[in-house]
Amino acid sequence: MEITEKAETRQKEIWVEKNRIYLGKDNVLNFINVGEMTENIATECCDAMLKLVSDQEKEVDFLIDLGKGGKLFPAARKILQEFTKKHVHGKLAFCGLHPVARVLASFFMGPAKKKEMRFFKTKGEAEMWIKD
Repeated sequence: MEITEKAETRQKEIWVEKNRIYLGKDNVLNFINVGEMTENIATECCDAMLKLVSDQEKEVDFLIDLGKGGKLFPAARKILQEFTKKHVHGKLAFCGLHPVARVLASFFMGPAKKKEMRFFKTKGEAEMWIKD
């Protein structure tokens, strides 16, 4: 796992398999899930998210795009739930919520449901809610 920085935007990003994770403007961590989520991929994605937010001085909001997500394995679900409980303190927005993605999002959160969590059909809607 390597952090790359886009020169034109100074945006830091990490790719884990097909999944793109980047810290965007306004201190929003974007996680674009593509394909199935195995235990190993979930662990690497969580490590990548921590790496990107570890040096942030203010609270980070999370925008999780599940529009291209696939099967979520039980061990991966557990890893993502633990990550959410321990490390997500700002707003948490899920988008791309076709029926399969809704199931993935509910597994992602599981018992770690937060007050500042919402589900959206589009990324634009999610971004507007985070900015409010």
